[in-house]
Amino acid sequence: MINNIPKCVSEHYEDGAYYAGKCLVRVNPNFEGEFIVKDGTVCILASAFEGCTKIGDVKLPDTIEYIGTRAFANSSVTSVNLPVGLINHNNNIEAFTFYGCDQLKTVTFGEGVTLNSINTCAFMDCSNLEGFDFTKVNTLKFMSFAGAFNPEKNVSIVLRPEQINSSDHDTTTQFPHSGIKSVEFIKNIGEYHNTIPSGCFYECTNLSSVKIGPSVKVIGPFCFDGCTSLSSDILAFNECNVTQLCYRCLARTSLTEITIPVTLSSFDSGVFSNNPTLKTLNWKTKATFDIPLFSFLNDVSKEGSQNIITNYSNSSCNYSDRSANKYYVKQPEKNRNTFITTLNLYPSQEGSVNYGAIFSFQPYLETVNIHNSENSEYGINACMFSFCPVLSTVTFDHPEKVTAIGSLAFEFCPGLHSFPFESLTNLESIDALAFMLTSDGVGYSNKEVTNWEKDDPRRNYGLMGEIDLSKCEKLSQIDACAFQDQFHITSVKLPKNVNLLASVFIGC
Repeated sequence: MINNIPKCVSEHYEDGAYYAGKCLVRVNPNFEGEFIVKDGTVCILASAFEGCTKIGDVKLPDTIEYIGTRAFANSSVTSVNLPVGLINHNNNIEAFTFYGCDQLKTVTFGEGVTLNSINTCAFMDCSNLEGFDFTKVNTLKFMSFAGAFNPEKNVSIVLRPEQINSSDHDTTTQFPHSGIKSVEFIKNIGEYHNTIPSGCFYECTNLSSVKIGPSVKVIGPFCFDGCTSLSSDILAFNECNVTQLCYRCLARTSLTEITIPVTLSSFDSGVFSNNPTLKTLNWKTKATFDIPLFSFLNDVSKEGSQNIITNYSNSSCNYSDRSANKYYVKQPEKNRNTFITTLNLYPSQEGSVNYGAIFSFQPYLETVNIHNSENSEYGINACMFSFCPVLSTVTFDHPEKVTAIGSLAFEFCPGLHSFPFESLTNLESIDALAFMLTSDGVGYSNKEVTNWEKDDPRRNYGLMGEIDLSKCEKLSQIDACAFQDQFHITSVKLPKNVNLLASVFIGC
């Protein structure tokens, strides 16, 4: 606010304002009600309306070509029109022009007006704004609408990705803490700038609907972090072209389900961190990744991630009397971290995908549904689901297309009591340690098994009853220790001509 208005200005107010030629220099801070800028005025100088807390609607003539920085800052302006004359000058809304105008409700554009840019903090804290026509703007700069829009007015906006990112370093973080209800990204006009930039909608707690659109390829760091009303799967549409998910871009939301699109080729750690409601993951990408899913879902340091991934075991599986206790650490806090319970996999139509061990060490993963194709063979990768202690259900759309189960694929899955072997009619191999129950390489003795107390959780570990492999007629080999320490298996039916390597059922 300007407190010290020069005497030469204050003594020459004309109709509540001081003009110098064709320029509006200053409006009387005590002016009340609607203000009409006189015809022929070409420019409104910096801070002309700043601090005018009694003013209402402001009407600008078509002759206005320039509006200076902070022209309306911290004023009580309620509506303003952007006249056609603006296209005759730099065609911008300058930095801080409407900063802090918390009574501003509407901004209208003159016929044919398209702004080149809305600059830094131009509409910051315009918290009563009821909408804005972004089709009239080419570029939005840093914090241009931070804290803007009335959350009670269900404000919906439509953007092109190219409007909010460019080669300029300050084209980012446009809408943090705003009251937007929904946003839709439509197709770019040009070919470049396909990113939703860093922090663009950071902590927009009213934002509940996002339509990404086919032009978006990168969702930047912290983009939707803290959008606690966002619950819909924003990546579940056929034309999704997102290739990269950046650090914490969808952290602290209310998502319950999310789709990882087929186009995704890169993601940072912590993408979905602090999403305790996120329980279902639909994994469609065919890309392979070096970091584990836990790091994808949670914001952990490299050291912390290694601690969880290397040492984690479910708290009910604490082998305090065995060397395997090296795998036990304190249970992560469920209300802080993101743990999925259902994983839907969509392997390639052309054949198996090498997922590696990305899905291992998921402490709350209960169900895996593998939607494999009827047109191609499928193999379960080595270590694919190792150390998923409560995994209890594994299904296949086409079990007859499963040909191999890799080594350590289901290592230490004590909650897995049954497996659909009888449906895997074309299974050819079960690799070493594929269903090994313990993790220290030491088998149980029969004496240990019979002496367990009734409340010992190990009484309910692993595969139960009979294992029927007799229908797996192509099964030619079961590698060493494939079913080690599955001590609740009571009998096994094998197909003809299967080759059993040493110690396949040791500890059973």
